[in-house]
Amino acid sequence: MPRKKRLSVTGAVHHVMSRGIEGRSIFADTEDRKMFLSLFEGLIGKIGFKCYAWVLMDNHYHIVIRTNDLPLAALFKPLNACYARYFGKRHDRHGYLFQDRFKSIATQDQGYIETLIRYVHLNPLRAGVCRSLEDLDNYPWCGHSMLIGKRVFPFQTVDAILNRFGKTIRDARQNYQLFLKEGLEYSQDDDFIKKLRSSNETKECIHDPGCWVIGDKEFVKNAISQDEHYRLRLTQYAKQGWNIDDLRNRIEKTMHLKTGDLMKRGRKNNRAEARKIFMWLCNRKVGIPVAEIARYIGISGPAVSRVLDEGEQLAVEKKINIII
Repeated sequence: MPRKKRLSVTGAVHHVMSRGIEGRSIFADTEDRKMFLSLFEGLIGKIGFKCYAWVLMDNHYHIVIRTNDLPLAALFKPLNACYARYFGKRHDRHGYLFQDRFKSIATQDQGYIETLIRYVHLNPLRAGVCRSLEDLDNYPWCGHSMLIGKRVFPFQTVDAILNRFGKTIRDARQNYQLFLKEGLEYSQDDDFIKKLRSSNETKECIHDPGCWVIGDKEFVKNAISQDEHYRLRLTQYAKQGWNIDDLRNRIEKTMHLKTGDLMKRGRKNNRAEARKIFMWLCNRKVGIPVAEIARYIGISGPAVSRVLDEGEQLAVEKKINIII
């Protein structure tokens, strides 16, 4: 069966799951879990994604994350690889730790994210690791404890989620806990959970969009269309042989800069604007990874991500039309 293609949906919320090979444990003890979270915190801080929910189970993990212009693999490929090396060395273990690549499913924002967070945070209860919601409140390996104010995890985004449940922190937390309780008492999430589990268990078909994106028909259509357009554009640029040096030369010529000027830093001048347009062109139009652009221009990855929208706006205002 063909592998499920991974959607490239800029700024989308994704449910990510990775399981131990043959269902084996990937966390032997507290030290393993702390190391995984430490690696995750370091990577997400550099990349700039937002974590909305997470849970570490014995043989797998779930994470709900909102991406930026970088693909999911920018975070989860090095995360799994680094953790697997650590685990193998510490436990004198050889061979693969994770079963295949990580699984992911893009999710529509409105009406779905809350349900997705509930699904992830109720995992310890449904698996019998916690016996009640009160036990879950104190479970250290789940983002639920952060949302109710029991623990602090610097990598987890809280305000954006609590704002979905109430105007004040107190009301939001009460409504959130009631929402979790309703998820245990009723079967309203059954269809949603069925789709997630189907994706997680690799019961998938590349011709069935329900396997990699959840949302209404319009969201599914737009997500697939954006992804297909993105992949087609990258293929065309690759065939034409365009690289980052060509793009820099074209921007310098278009914006009347001397050769090499774009590599010089500046704040409020034509050169600074050219750098932002250049970064936007490289990433959004040609698909060059943010990390590669950052290395080339000599700044950090998050710094590149922050100016991409501004670069696009400047390109429109200045009527910069780079034909590739």
